Amino acid sequence: MSYIISNGQIIAKTAATLASGQSVTFSGTRVAEEIHAARQWNLVNAQRGTIGNGKARDAKWARLEDGRMASEINPGEFFIA
Repeated sequence: MSYIISNGQIIAKTAATLASGQSVTFSGTRVAEEIHAARQWNLVNAQRGTIGNGKARDAKWARLEDGRMASEINPGEFFIA
């Protein structure tokens, strides 16, 4: 499990295990891909974040009231449900 971090805050947790510091994009809105057959979805109004791992992140996640989960819809692109 990894965490998506933006501006020093945990945005969401993901089941994907990625390297800490990796740059990703995330959004709470997605639309169906109509042109590129290898992609099923596109993110709308995506923002940039980084991946964070470790026990310190686990502790912060446990204290969050609104812990959101993110799923990887394309390599490096996460949809937050």
